[in-house]
Amino acid sequence: MDKTTVEFMCGSRGPADIVNALTKELDENDIGTSTKTAVSELINAVAGVLCYLRDKGEMKLNFAALADATTFDGLMALFHRHNIPADVRKPLLTYLRELPGFPVDAIDIKRADKVEDVFAKYDFTVQRQQNESNRSYFMKPAIAAGIIKPPAPPAGTAGATGHVIRPLSDADRAAVDAQIKKHWKDSQIAWAHEFIDTTGLPGFVAVEGGRIIASLTYRNIDGVLHVVTLASDKEKRGVGTALLKAAEEEAKKLKLPKVLISTDNANLVAYSFYQRRGYVLNKAHLNIFDMLRFEKPSIPKEANRIPLRDQFDFVKDVTG
Repeated sequence: MDKTTVEFMCGSRGPADIVNALTKELDENDIGTSTKTAVSELINAVAGVLCYLRDKGEMKLNFAALADATTFDGLMALFHRHNIPADVRKPLLTYLRELPGFPVDAIDIKRADKVEDVFAKYDFTVQRQQNESNRSYFMKPAIAAGIIKPPAPPAGTAGATGHVIRPLSDADRAAVDAQIKKHWKDSQIAWAHEFIDTTGLPGFVAVEGGRIIASLTYRNIDGVLHVVTLASDKEKRGVGTALLKAAEEEAKKLKLPKVLISTDNANLVAYSFYQRRGYVLNKAHLNIFDMLRFEKPSIPKEANRIPLRDQFDFVKDVTG
């Protein structure tokens, strides 16, 4: 990797410039899409805090400092800097909250803690076999590369923000059907050249305070787990990510190699959300909504003030 551009960005530019420069460098390296995504997420989580400390004169930011900040020691050091403004610190906390088993709300984590003590349920076997430092090769890039194995998100246990992820039960049907109709105006979901009836599909729900705040339904088709709906009433809480992880674990149990999920050309938030979680664009159904409207004229012609035309399939390989 040519570090010159990244080094320059670290010294004078903002977090977005650093992330973009590093992402560009990663695109020129054959390290796999999942690992690239994981590295980008990690840098995005720490760049804001590092630039803040640099601008306050509390540290010199260069490529080496950026690399050190992504180690377990480095993340813990940033985590314990309570003089960081909440808005600057938020991406780091959001990143940590998405790691299964991380006690982000605990105040007794010491910088001297070993990663294997804090993440007792993680499998560090491969890392130890490679003689890597317990502290220096942790976080999502190592997980994406298969060097560290995170625990499976157990259904029915509380998440970091207080929600519970569990399988969808018959008692949940009415609430899930209502949530789907709230988001799609119908229980028949258009996909490719068909309409899928979501009533009766298996799935998962996120429950908080006794109420379903998010849901996911899926089906097994053509040897893949097809996520038909993913709906959340609570944004930016990690709920959608937790439901996707539950679906991915279900695919593994069913010995299905891939998870498929789709979105339309007007849903720009979903388009980036799936890619940040390791999903890769697999197929584009161009002008598909023009065809579907012949059968169902009620399909809107636009969403988010964008003409509703195309549908995109994203796929994630869960065999690794």
